[in-house]
Formats: sequence, structure tokens, C-alpha cells
Amino acid sequence: MINKQLYNLYEKHYPGMLSSLEGNNLSNPLLLKINDEEQYQKADLKVMFLGQETNTWEGSLGSKSIEELLGTYSRFFGEGKCFRYGGPFWNTVKDYTGDIKEAYPDKRVEIVWNNLIKLGKENSKGAPKKSLVAIQKEAFPVIREELEILKPDVVLFFTGPRYDQYLKAEWPNLTYHPLAHEPAGKLARLKGGSLHPQAFRTYHPNYLYRAGKPFYNSVKKSIISSISITPKVFP
Repeated sequence: MINKQLYNLYEKHYPGMLSSLEGNNLSNPLLLKINDEEQYQKADLKVMFLGQETNTWEGSLGSKSIEELLGTYSRFFGEGKCFRYGGPFWNTVKDYTGDIKEAYPDKRVEIVWNNLIKLGKENSKGAPKKSLVAIQKEAFPVIREELEILKPDVVLFFTGPRYDQYLKAEWPNLTYHPLAHEPAGKLARLKGGSLHPQAFRTYHPNYLYRAGKPFYNSVKKSIISSISITPKVFP
């Protein structure tokens, strides 16, 4: 049922996105699929990790079908190949997942990977032009519906303060609340709109690694200690 809902969501917007953005040297979109829906739905804690955008993804926009892109996600993330890919982002996802499971050893934890910007550049790193991201948001407005379908209990944005403009575009009433005496620019609990009460934003793992192990560990400790299986409503 989850995957059917996701497929229907993508199918609804995919043609319009292609007609609006094809020819702009963009990669294909990141489309989500849950390999074991029953296991995911029975989880005690569902955690969604969001990065910024892909560093290229399955060739130029329009070169792959929805089914092909879902298959790629299923193999790369669902089957765990991403963790052999390595790098700061995937090492961080693996590290956080392990520590969350360690904090709740008797609970079932499931994770999902997503990106705040659904498209990347075709042949290089970094966010597409702001004008193209704005068109993507209008032509392919799927982020909030993905969250409604997947219903994560915890949402972790590893996007950094420079991407707050894109967060605000999705959730205009978003507010930032510091954690552990750190400025909200470094680490914030998010409140607003349809976001779950357990939503956090910190730097991208590339920066967290460069900032050094003490800072990386303090951010991780603050986030994981703030996670609860039965969270109180955030005031």
C-alpha cells in the first residue's frame, strides 16, 4: 500500500516535471520505495534521513522510467549497497542508525533515505540553480506527501543552514529551536506545518566531519537523546 501510494504520487507529477525541466542538465529524481512494507509499518521507530540533493542520479532527467528509478532506490538503499558506497553521508546514516538501535535495543527501528531537493545536477555535485529548484517544487511537489505516506517518527535534515531557504519553501511557518545550547544555525529542533514533533536540522555530514569528532559526537548525542518512542507534543 505504501509503495502504491508513492508510485501514484510520482506518476501524477512526473510528466509535468519533465516538460518543465528537461534540457537543463539535471539528473533523474530520487524516488522512494520500501522493500518490506510490512516490516516498515510494524516498526516502533521510523527514521527518515534527508540529505541535500544527489550527486548525479541515474543519468539525465527523463532517461529512466519511474519503475527503473524505484528499482535503483530499492537496490542501492533498500538492499544496503549505499553503506558500501561510503563517504561522510552514508557513514553518518549508518552511525546514527546503530546508536538509535542501541538506545532502544528492544524496539524495531526502520530507516528511509530522502533528499530535500529531489533533483541534482546531471554531471556534478551541488544544488541546481535556485530558479530550477523553484520550478521543481512547483512541478514535482512531493516532499510533504512523501512524509504523509511514510509517516516517519523522526525526521533528520542533514542539510545545513544554507538550505533553510528550501526548508522554508516547503514549510513556510517553520520555526527553529536550539538544542543543547548550540545556536540554531548549527543544530535545531524544527516545528511547523505537517512536520512530526521529532524533526531536527543540522549540518550536512561533510561539514560535521570537517568540524571534528568532538563536534560531530556532541551533535549526535543531542539529537539521539532528544528522540523518544512516545514523544511529547513539542510546545
